Amino acid sequence: MSTNHPDPEATGADTPYLDFAGTTPYEDYVQADVLTHLQHLRSDDPGEMVFLVTTQVMELWFTVIVHEWETATRALREDRIPVARDALKRSLRELEALNESWRPLAGLTPAQFNSYRGSLGEGSGFQSAMYRRMEFLLGDKSASMLVPHRGAPRVYAELEKALGEPSLYDETLALLARRGYAIPEEVINRDLTQRYVPSPEVEAVWAEIYASDDQNDELVRLGELLTTWASWSGAGATTTWSPPGARWAPRPVPAVPPGSPGWRSAPRRTCSPSCGRRAAMSETTTTAEDLRARALKLDAADPLADRRKLFALDDGVYLDGNSLGALPRPRPPPACRTSLTPPSGGELRIRSWGERLVDRARADRGPDRPARRGRRRADRRR
Repeated sequence: MSTNHPDPEATGADTPYLDFAGTTPYEDYVQADVLTHLQHLRSDDPGEMVFLVTTQVMELWFTVIVHEWETATRALREDRIPVARDALKRSLRELEALNESWRPLAGLTPAQFNSYRGSLGEGSGFQSAMYRRMEFLLGDKSASMLVPHRGAPRVYAELEKALGEPSLYDETLALLARRGYAIPEEVINRDLTQRYVPSPEVEAVWAEIYASDDQNDELVRLGELLTTWASWSGAGATTTWSPPGARWAPRPVPAVPPGSPGWRSAPRRTCSPSCGRRAAMSETTTTAEDLRARALKLDAADPLADRRKLFALDDGVYLDGNSLGALPRPRPPPACRTSLTPPSGGELRIRSWGERLVDRARADRGPDRPARRGRRRADRRR
């Protein structure tokens, strides 16, 4: 162990203290010597090192994310919503980092992977215990997923405990019940070792919360964050990835970790199938007339409502703006406009992606296409 020494900035020393009797304080805290000697390669291929380190980094990110989600779960159990929200926000950034950690493998070809794939045996990312704990916190539970870990008593015990504990969404519903919302008893007291089943009554509760005039209410903000969290978790951890893994290895289970570009999995359910905007807009609880009345009420209170008349809009709801936004009004037609001039993108709005591009593609296949392409290239060189 290292010995604490005075801070050079506090003492006015010119150089930091370097003569430690034992290991450095950095080593004591980070355990870098342990981390950097955990890479036991199975082949002589130089490309295996980055694959192994990337997989180990993934496991570390899983550990961090599980910590955040367990922190949020405990906080919700204790009615500390701000603490839960902070933990969930951190986990969103960590999920981004998890996805980005695969970038070093982006250029890996099947031939390069197969050069050391055989030495990995039956190893597979599906066997990750920490990823299993992430799934359980998401509410995606199955006792059969404990079977591969029977040979590791500590890991098995941790997973068995996590299987029977409430997921983050279970704790959210319990909090709503404590706040007086009509969460059904069978939802609160359900078998926690099973996957959550969507409930129309729970959707009605979320719709009631979202109908609040105070959109800054902590439950509304929690619902929004849970929706984002469920979406990110679904995209980064529990949905199907495109399968270069299928061509990497001619065996049923590719030796690639979950979340990697080569990982394949059946589509899963998200953690909170009843929460967020989707529940507020659910057909089981809200009619079209109710939604229109609410939209009109929100529009009337919008400080920018009077700007609508400045644009060429019909009575429909147009949400796809970007570069295909509506034209300003009034807009006198150009002098060159005739009845034969095709409508502009501003007039067609989102339809211009299909109608104008299809027309252009058809015209581009004409017999004079080579000549037109040659002229364009010549123009660019001038």
